[in-house]
Amino acid sequence: MSEDLSVSTFHIGDIVPLGGQPDERLLAELSDRLDFYEFEFFESLVFPPDDHEIPTSSWVEIAYCRQLGGAQVLWRSGISGLETTPFFSYGWIDLDDLSDLDEALFRRALLMGAPLTGHGHSNTAYFQN
Repeated sequence: MSEDLSVSTFHIGDIVPLGGQPDERLLAELSDRLDFYEFEFFESLVFPPDDHEIPTSSWVEIAYCRQLGGAQVLWRSGISGLETTPFFSYGWIDLDDLSDLDEALFRRALLMGAPLTGHGHSNTAYFQN
């Protein structure tokens, strides 16, 4: 029997152009590609799995490259009191189109863990929570 895993993670809202400069950590992850490819920078609010109207205090920054067919995604926490780092990199995600990011990020989060405390989990620890 297949279990609905959508209750185990988050989803993102509308993807909009980034309203400022990209995070330096996102740029650092792209450093070897920035000189050769064009990137567009976006952001999106993060929503809990069971709510599509009230966002969490987290968001993602996205560096999308049409030439490479993918995006680098950095999750950011809006909670200032975290003992762990307030960001988490989901790394490079292959995409045919930016509109596919929510589903692709959902799949990546199932593998790496939702960074609710600023870091990912192993699959075993993730599904035990």
